[in-house]
Amino acid sequence: MLLLCGASASGKTEIVKLLTKRYAYHKFITTTTRPKRPHEVDGIDYYFLDSALFNKLNMDGGFIETTDYQTNQYGSRADQINDSMVAILDPSGINAFYSKRPREDYIVYIKADKDTRKYRMLKRDDDLEVIWKRLDIDDETFHPDNLTHIDLNLENNSGSLNDLADTIHTHYQAFLKERP
Repeated sequence: MLLLCGASASGKTEIVKLLTKRYAYHKFITTTTRPKRPHEVDGIDYYFLDSALFNKLNMDGGFIETTDYQTNQYGSRADQINDSMVAILDPSGINAFYSKRPREDYIVYIKADKDTRKYRMLKRDDDLEVIWKRLDIDDETFHPDNLTHIDLNLENNSGSLNDLADTIHTHYQAFLKERP
């Protein structure tokens, strides 16, 4: 599976949209207890569950990894993993995948500087107080040293998202050919 990691507004979601459109990847839909944003659709952006149901699935072994982020829970269903999937995970999720599935998944770290991320969050109408908190928390949480393994590092401050998607696809396809 193709795994992407990066701070808020680093471009992960837009890159995943391009990968699914241009190369027929399927977005790996994670599950969360986070409230749905106005533009999000259950089963397309995330599976939105209440905490009780999320915890029951977790106790039944339904997730390969779970994590808490900003008082919400996120998890990756083990029964949905395949090579045509692309997922966005935080560092603890990436590390859980790598721990349980070493060298089976391709890990891409996407970096964007703080000013670029702030601009993108303002453009998508995020609350200003939330933006400041996320920027500070994300600098620590999403530092590349927090990842056990990275296959590809990319910068996304400016330039073409299409080029980034092409680069990721090319490297991932090479990885799949070399994987035992």
